[in-house]
Amino acid sequence: MKTKANLVHNIDHIKQKILGIKFIIPMFVTLSLSAIFALIASIVFIIGKSQYIPYVVTVDKEGVVITKSNIRKLDNIPKQYIASELCQFIKNTREVLKDKELQEEAIFKSYSFINNEQMTAKLDKHFIENNPFTSAKNKNIYITINNIIEKSNHSYEIDFTENHIVKFQDPKKIKYRALITYKTINVDLLSSKEILLNPLGIIVEDMFISEYMGA
Repeated sequence: MKTKANLVHNIDHIKQKILGIKFIIPMFVTLSLSAIFALIASIVFIIGKSQYIPYVVTVDKEGVVITKSNIRKLDNIPKQYIASELCQFIKNTREVLKDKELQEEAIFKSYSFINNEQMTAKLDKHFIENNPFTSAKNKNIYITINNIIEKSNHSYEIDFTENHIVKFQDPKKIKYRALITYKTINVDLLSSKEILLNPLGIIVEDMFISEYMGA
């Protein structure tokens, strides 16, 4: 089908951009959590050297820095940072945005969190069956995170709501539950471009999503 062919072309184009994208200035990636704390993973560029050093910075709701840590010096990445990034992974994967560049950026980041054939196939299938570039002409989807539960050392259960805004129709809300298994890798093994997209080195190994009828 033409729609699927177009999306495959877009995804291939996006994957190529992930590998070949050029950055001129440091990128700061915001990790969304509760209203009390904002957790920010930032990239520090060392002038004159081709080196990016990822830092995790914790700020309060007023923007005052509480703590900061060089990720490479952390024995273990704090769980709340990982949970926040996994929530953002769901948003990057499921949201349908009006702005094409923001949509492409979200997909770049989605693919930067996977490195196995099984998850790549799942992500490819999702974007082919739910073409965000075509869907955005008639509707937008925004994600609300409802609940996060750590199920094991390397898995989280995340309840979320898809808020569908469709032209000439009443807004619709659909609840889902995701079970995500993940691992973390040493960011020293990542390229500078990969660090910019995935500064904590979190890899989603598998994800199961089902509609959820809970409160």
